[in-house]
Amino acid sequence: NRYGTSLKISMGRDYNNYLNEKYALLKKEFAAIDKDSNQEISFDELFDFMKSYESKTGVTLTKEYIQDVFDFMDQDQGNSISM
Repeated sequence: NRYGTSLKISMGRDYNNYLNEKYALLKKEFAAIDKDSNQEISFDELFDFMKSYESKTGVTLTKEYIQDVFDFMDQDQGNSISM
């Protein structure tokens, strides 16, 4: 490889920093939705969060649609979403 090991290490470090920044943003958004700060998002918390954006987006979200989103994110079917 003509670029050498140092470039690969630098690119790896940059990518790792990028992932860390994205994870920090995800944690911040998660905390904003998790109103009771129990490290889990309930359906009601997700519902309130998503409904709060209706006036900003002009898109009406049904309870059924939000339930589908919640079910998709609740991978272990434990009735909550965790990080």
